[in-house]
Amino acid sequence: MKTLLKLSLILLLIGFTNTGCEKIKDLADVTFDADFTATMDATVEPTSLKSGQAMGYFDEFTTIDPNTNSDFKTYASKIKEIKVEKVIVEVISITGSANNSVVVDWAHLHCHQLASFDENGFYAFFEMNNETLTVGKTFEFTAAGELGDLETILNTKESFTVYLHGDADPVNATIGFKVYVNSKITANALN
Repeated sequence: MKTLLKLSLILLLIGFTNTGCEKIKDLADVTFDADFTATMDATVEPTSLKSGQAMGYFDEFTTIDPNTNSDFKTYASKIKEIKVEKVIVEVISITGSANNSVVVDWAHLHCHQLASFDENGFYAFFEMNNETLTVGKTFEFTAAGELGDLETILNTKESFTVYLHGDADPVNATIGFKVYVNSKITANALN
């Protein structure tokens, strides 16, 4: 009887220890906001006529290195989950436009990894159509599929390209854009 009691106690202790270790490990999880930003100036270059109006085309790109965020860099090798909550494009300046606005027929924001768009790269795409841009205007993107693609890009923990292009009027205007990638990251300090 004493042996059975001791054996039961030992098995119970082993059971608590195994589940307890996982719970203790989960207690070491750290969740933090990690925001990544990039700014770019895009000049509307003359290209064609649309409905009798002169239209122009702009395109600009830059890179975002997630390791410039100190928390991300600290926990990069210990990250369990990256959740991109939203992408925001903000107009931060407009020059060369008489009324301080630019009419965008269409614009695309691409976030991609690798120099070319191939099957080995990762790619997220966001779209703006028929918008009048003024300083302070923001566009918020929360489409789950595209944000998931951006999470895949961030999980590589390497720099990625942000590319913004589209048709706009007036020509020769320069638009200053700031792109924000807002994310929540969970890492485990014990990993």
